[in-house]
Amino acid sequence: IDMQNCDEVLSSGAERVSVVRAIMQAEQPTLVTQYFLSQLNRYQALRSHNILPEKI
Repeated sequence: IDMQNCDEVLSSGAERVSVVRAIMQAEQPTLVTQYFLSQLNRYQALRSHNILPEKI
């Protein structure tokens, strides 16, 4: 999973993603980590309000 496909993966119902390679290969790993955390938090909040379908 990388910054280009994270949104697609999370919107399809994934609750966890492995982003080690994306972070380790990033020129700015702190910013990339913050991006992934914000995406995960966003989708978690949406799911908690039943806005996205639950994981099948």
